Amino acid sequence: MSVATTRPQSVVTRVASARRTRGRAMLLAAGDLLALAIGYGVMRLVTGTVVSSPTSAPMGVALALAIVAIPVFVALFAVYGLYDTDQRRIAVTSFDEATSVFHALLVGSIGLLVLDQLLRRVSDWRVSSAVQAVVFVGVALVLVIVARGALRSWVFPRIFRRRRALVVGTGPDAEFFQRTVAAHPEFGFDVVAVLSETHSSSELQDAVARLGADRVVLSSSSTSHEEMLELARSVRQPHLQVSIIPRYHELFTANATLEDLAGAPMVTLPGTSLRRSSWVVKRGFDILVSGALLILLSPVLLGLAVAIRLDSPGPALYRQARRGRNGSTFTILKFRTMFGDAERRRDDLLHLNEVDGPLFKIKGRDPRVTRLGGVLRRWSLDELPQLWNVLRGDMSLVGPRPFVVHEADRITGWGLRRLDTTPGITGPWQVLGRNDLAFEEMVKLDYLYATNWSLWWDLRILYQTVLVVLQRKGAY
Repeated sequence: MSVATTRPQSVVTRVASARRTRGRAMLLAAGDLLALAIGYGVMRLVTGTVVSSPTSAPMGVALALAIVAIPVFVALFAVYGLYDTDQRRIAVTSFDEATSVFHALLVGSIGLLVLDQLLRRVSDWRVSSAVQAVVFVGVALVLVIVARGALRSWVFPRIFRRRRALVVGTGPDAEFFQRTVAAHPEFGFDVVAVLSETHSSSELQDAVARLGADRVVLSSSSTSHEEMLELARSVRQPHLQVSIIPRYHELFTANATLEDLAGAPMVTLPGTSLRRSSWVVKRGFDILVSGALLILLSPVLLGLAVAIRLDSPGPALYRQARRGRNGSTFTILKFRTMFGDAERRRDDLLHLNEVDGPLFKIKGRDPRVTRLGGVLRRWSLDELPQLWNVLRGDMSLVGPRPFVVHEADRITGWGLRRLDTTPGITGPWQVLGRNDLAFEEMVKLDYLYATNWSLWWDLRILYQTVLVVLQRKGAY
């Protein structure tokens, strides 16, 4: 009999979990080393003619410095906790680590500048400069985030066992967690069991060991406060993560402030209205990005328009009335992906509708979609003309979903707060499920966005949108 089979299941689980954690950390470190090395090479290539001087260190010295310095940057990443994220969090997004990566790169680059000043006093050699530091931080920041995103999206799911979550609670919050994890396989989680809150602490511990759970998710329920506390305290173990779905989670996002109030955490929600300064920043960002993209993509837009006209009869652009900010109506622009009689045929195809609420969507092969239209939809290229809507101010790059007028008019009550913000080409609904989301879930996400806006959240959504489009998730 092997040693592994003689050990308690809980010990085997802890060992396996620790190995997976180390494996993820080692692969991330390897990816960081490669990204930093490429970033250093790009920096030397770009700045060689800018800072080159008779006092620059010889290439051999510069290479030796890089061999020593790059592992130091990786050590700084470890200090900033960048190799613990995958163990602590359920939904890991490399973009969320950008601030920590930037700080670590900045600290390391400042250290190199200090070393440069010291060496100049001893040998008159220059090993770094302000220009090189700025270029390296900028290039390395992008490369590290991209490398980490690639590892988490395409490598980890193929070589590591999916993590196992045990849910405690049978109410709506527990169902929400199960739906979310099922809809996002990139999280790498499987719900292995759902236990009611009536189970005792010993039964919960036995289930964790028997099922080899990596994480326990406690959802709010009708169970008393003291009983849930007892469950949470009893189940905590060194290699077991415990997550708690807080009450009223439908009201706040990561933009909320968590503060310490005499030892007790308190969540403070931001104001629901967009300050004038925030609106100016958001609008300025929209104008800058949409204008630049329209110029850069103009040959692509023209080519697609010609291809659409050649593929099927009718105009290249499709125009439709949508509900905008404060209940206004605007005309949205999209590349036409259907035949000209698509609206007339809608009633004949209602039996094929695969979404709820007032929405109409055929997830399979919609007979109204043209041959080229199917390609445009899969890669979301039909959305590109909306950049003109953004430039005009009808839409934003990020915002609530621009529902068709008759769809939007079905929304009442608190859901109308979504109209406080300009609708967007993309938004939380786009990166969290697109057309796979229920209508009610879309409205909730729009409400959260409108009442919790931040520029950082916009940037995060834009980054996630690129990944979603490349994976062609939920595009029909």
